Amino acid sequence: MTKKVLLNTIAFSLLVAGCSTAPKAKKARLEVDWVRSTLKSENWGYRRTERMAPMIDGEFVLQGNSFDSVVAYHKVTGQELWRKTIRNGAESGFAIEGTSLFFGAGDGQFYAVNKLSGKTLWSFPTRSENLAPALVNGGVVYFLAGNNVLYALDSKTGKQLWIYNRGDVSSLSIRGGSRPTIYKGTLYIGFSDGYLAAVDSRDGNLLWERKLTTNIKFVDVDATPVVDENSIWVASYDGALYCLSRKDGQVTWRLDDGGAVSVLLEGDTLYYGSQSQQVYALNKMTGAEKWKYQYPEHWGVPTQPVLHKGLILFGTSLGDLVALSAQTGRFVTSFRTGTGIYATPAIDSERSAIYAMSNQANLFTLALKWSSEEDMLKWANW
Repeated sequence: MTKKVLLNTIAFSLLVAGCSTAPKAKKARLEVDWVRSTLKSENWGYRRTERMAPMIDGEFVLQGNSFDSVVAYHKVTGQELWRKTIRNGAESGFAIEGTSLFFGAGDGQFYAVNKLSGKTLWSFPTRSENLAPALVNGGVVYFLAGNNVLYALDSKTGKQLWIYNRGDVSSLSIRGGSRPTIYKGTLYIGFSDGYLAAVDSRDGNLLWERKLTTNIKFVDVDATPVVDENSIWVASYDGALYCLSRKDGQVTWRLDDGGAVSVLLEGDTLYYGSQSQQVYALNKMTGAEKWKYQYPEHWGVPTQPVLHKGLILFGTSLGDLVALSAQTGRFVTSFRTGTGIYATPAIDSERSAIYAMSNQANLFTLALKWSSEEDMLKWANW
């Protein structure tokens, strides 16, 4: 063997060995585990927005639709466990205390039902559409009805304890509503007249209020406030994302990009989806941008982001369920339900499952899968 041939042989051997031990590139995909139509009967009319997020509780996944019912499924098998028929369905979102499940419905009633059977425990008439998720805390359930009235009811009996009434607003308003957040005995909640209010949870007395936006088309504050010891983070629809002092509601900083969904707070980072088809990672204290991801405009508005295995997941009202790297904002993968996703996805950390409700009232259970691909030798390029 000549010296040149020997050197070429050694080089080839080292190259092949290097290729065989090189790190494998990973690719992610979202795979369907099971999918169920939540409708009691087929919908042959127009499509509605499905805004209620799935609720994971024990072996249950609970889901309401905007047409005719609330349903409980076994979260692993997808078996229907019970169904409660409701005229115009339920879009508001769930709250749970013990074996009681609370939600507002499209028939002008607020319900408490047994989560194991779906049997009604009590109902309370609001005489208005109910779109805002409820909060239950210390034996009291708090919720905002569609006529801008904040209710406090006894969670066992449904007896009204107090109301805080801002009255109907005459300006244009979007469909939606803010869930109250409670912190050290104070409720923080947004209203469709553009105000964020702090209300005493014991008696409904107003502690302070802050007008967030003016002179725009939709001033609604439908996002659920996120609160810590010193700050409140909340968005208004056509206005901005605000950081306010918890003490008096003074604005600390703002990002001039409005939205209808809540921020996700993880450590010192806020994740936020805006009405301008952008998802942000921001420093919670300063609002400084860590990264920003722009998705296609025709995908519509985003849901609240959720965190799953180092990924930020969010749905889009006319497009895909999207997964981004939480650290960098890099696109990882997406999944299309066919009709968009308006409801915030839910994560079952116990079994690493993702639940997403499509605008066609189909409940999807998805699994995040990773595959490895080895770079193949490109013999033609040698």
